[in-house]
Amino acid sequence: MSKVIIFTAGAVPTADEKTFIERVKRQLLGPAGSGPIPSNGHEVVVRSAFGITADSDGNMAYGSGLLETCDYIAEESAGVAPDAASFPYNGKTLYDPAAPPNLNGEATQAVVVDGQVIPTTGAAATVTLTIAGGVITAAVAA
Repeated sequence: MSKVIIFTAGAVPTADEKTFIERVKRQLLGPAGSGPIPSNGHEVVVRSAFGITADSDGNMAYGSGLLETCDYIAEESAGVAPDAASFPYNGKTLYDPAAPPNLNGEATQAVVVDGQVIPTTGAAATVTLTIAGGVITAAVAA
């Protein structure tokens, strides 16, 4: 359904980048994080932004090959992913695991994360969710 490329600053992901990668994988691939392409069709790949270069004509390349196309780009630290104006990343949304987009596009479904505060139209102004093990364990109205 969608492909997310997570960019790391170097050839080997840092501890923070590894945590970020696992968080994105859990959101898109499920609790096991197995894949890269589970039955829901999402694909998560990790690439080093360190190997991205441009030739004399300004054409971007990853290592010795061409850049990959994708639906979303992600980065643990701001400024790591290639410039979103660069082909083929122009117009791509930066995937934020703290506020993940609804990649399935279902109008009656949503992706939620632990600690997310959701505005309501009811008596309570907001509801704060607690999620553990992929299950909503509490919803506190405020």
